[in-house]
Amino acid sequence: EYLTDEPPYKKISGYCRTDKLVFVDYVPARPYLRREVTLSYSLPQSGTLSGSFSTVEKSFLYYGHRYEGTQLYYYVLSGDTFGYVPADRELEYDLNTDYLDYLASVDAAGKAGGALSPAAIAVICIACVAAVAIAVFVVRGKKPPVFEEQTEL
Repeated sequence: EYLTDEPPYKKISGYCRTDKLVFVDYVPARPYLRREVTLSYSLPQSGTLSGSFSTVEKSFLYYGHRYEGTQLYYYVLSGDTFGYVPADRELEYDLNTDYLDYLASVDAAGKAGGALSPAAIAVICIACVAAVAIAVFVVRGKKPPVFEEQTEL
């Protein structure tokens, strides 16, 4: 799910590639980008019928973008309708970077607690040698008793 049903925005649901996501265990200060774009469409000047409607502007709510070949498209909402509109450049906006502090704290905690001390390594090595010795004794087993032949008198 992306966004919430708070007018003028509408929540959308679908699938996304999780390898592109960064999961955190808190709610960011700005969980969603809320951006409005105004697109201008200009009609070509031809003939004697050039009037006041040679340029039309329309505002949309921006949800993202994609490329198809080299053409850029914005995914937008207008009223109750979602769709793609052609664009000539990517939008510039402030990125939500508060997750970088979170990742730095997770990495620092992981590095501090993740290393084994030399004593722990020695204990693990001794336990491995003991396990091998026990396995050798179990595999070889107990030697059967040797009986001497008895002769009859």
